[in-house]
Amino acid sequence: MSSAKELPLLLRMFFLQHKHLSVPGLGSLHLVRKPATHDIASRQLLAPAFSIHFDEHNDSPNKELFGYVSKKLNLPEWEAIGLVNQFALELKETLRTGKHYHWEGIGDLETIPGGQVILKAATIDFPFMPHVSSNRVIRKEVAHTVLVGERERSSGDSQQWLEEDVVVDKAGWWIAAVIIAAIALIMIFYQFFLNDYSFVSGKQTPVITAAVQIQQEDKTRQ
Repeated sequence: MSSAKELPLLLRMFFLQHKHLSVPGLGSLHLVRKPATHDIASRQLLAPAFSIHFDEHNDSPNKELFGYVSKKLNLPEWEAIGLVNQFALELKETLRTGKHYHWEGIGDLETIPGGQVILKAATIDFPFMPHVSSNRVIRKEVAHTVLVGERERSSGDSQQWLEEDVVVDKAGWWIAAVIIAAIALIMIFYQFFLNDYSFVSGKQTPVITAAVQIQQEDKTRQ
């Protein structure tokens, strides 16, 4: 395979590695990366996505590109420069005549009415960066620092503090019930004491004192 036929593939490899490629007299390509995202519905961590943007205004290649082509094709650098420029001229001529150029792994370049060159970018997909499952892992026994008010506590201390509050709340209700019951009993006994009630027969019977009984016996004798 000749160097000229290898060049589009080499330029694509350079572009993917450096995320930027300038084609003399045509424009520049930029590889834009979108960070990985978490899809809650599918419980997956989606791999980073990449897209290609074309810019007509920056068309000056740097020395690094020529050095890359020179090394890969084992050519002198001046010959690598001429090879890149020749590729750019042929590409511009193809687009000027109204044809589109399919660049494998990059997309389709074409000229629209008005003379503007546009790129219908190819989809960038890296098999070594697949989507991965993302299930939430809860480790109950692992302690970590949490902020409570203005103080830092470990998660274990906070949990113990909350459990103690729950125990106090649960224990408090029967203490209050015992106190109320005791007060009620005291009031009941106090009322019985004031009214001189007797519980011998289960009925309310007045208690006759010894002095009253003596007076009644004296009246009977008279």
